[in-house]
Formats: sequence, C-alpha cells, structure tokens
Amino acid sequence: MNNTSQTIRVGLFFLLGLALAWITFESLNGGRLFKKQGFTLVAGFANLKGLKTGDEVRMAGVKVGARITARIAAGGYDETAEHISRLARVDFSGDGGEPVATVPVPGGAIEVLGGQELDLGAAERKLEERRAKRAAEIERAERKLANQGFVAKAPEEVVRAEREKLERLREELDSL
Repeated sequence: MNNTSQTIRVGLFFLLGLALAWITFESLNGGRLFKKQGFTLVAGFANLKGLKTGDEVRMAGVKVGARITARIAAGGYDETAEHISRLARVDFSGDGGEPVATVPVPGGAIEVLGGQELDLGAAERKLEERRAKRAAEIERAERKLANQGFVAKAPEEVVRAEREKLERLREELDSL
C-alpha cells in the first residue's frame, strides 16, 4: 500500500471519528453547543385578557426578571453563593434590615429582604382570593347536601363523594 492512500485512509478515519464525537456531544447536550446558557420558564395562566406586549408580569409578587435582595444566614455557602445568586436571581447582601421571608436551606436559611421589586401584599391578596373561592365552594357543597331532594334521589356514591369533597374543601380552607 502506498503512502498517499494510507494518509487518505487515516484522514478519513480521523474525520469520521470527529463527526461521531460531534454527533454524540450534540445528542447528549441537547443541541445546545452554541446557544446561550439559561433556562426556560413555562407558566400557565387562567386568563390573558388585557395582557399587552410590554406589560409588567409578576409571579408571587416579584416582577418577572427582577433580582431581589437577600442574605445567607447559613454556613458553608461561601463557594456556591455566586452560583446560587445567578440561578435564583438574587443579590446577596450583608445588610438590609429585617427579612420579609425566609427560605430554609441545609445549615440555616436564606433571608429575603424587602425592596421595591417585591409586592408584599400580592401574596396575601392571592391567599385571600383562594380562601374566598374555597369558602364559596364549601357553601355550595353545604347547600347541595342540605337539599333533602338531592340526598334522597342521588345515588349513594354521589352523595358520599360530595361529603368527601366538602371535607376536603374544609381541610384546604383550614390549611390556607
């Protein structure tokens, strides 16, 4: 075998190996070699009426994309604090006053500090809405079960299911 054909074969073998390595890497990496690092958040909304492009969107009282201020009240996070900060969109600070919320972590807690990015009343308003909805559902179920015509005519399993539903709704309301 001459030297030229052997060089061509080695070159083709190298290119084939390189192509297989590329395909393997792309398959394992999900085809994200040259894409910007980050994540996608998918949220479902019950109603989008009135939402326009550029409107402010808040989740749990925090503007989407905003960074909130917090401090780490736990040991052992010195090396990972920067990574946590990027992933959680949090700016860690040693000062800032009283925390408005705490998130337990192994060895302590992360204390969320108040700021203009937080709408502290939003979570309470949402909780009150949920309480009012559960109370209305409980009232409807109680009226249904108080109706002697329903209890007498409905199959026993339907009445039992309605009683179980009423009990579950009461437990949910108590937990809120």
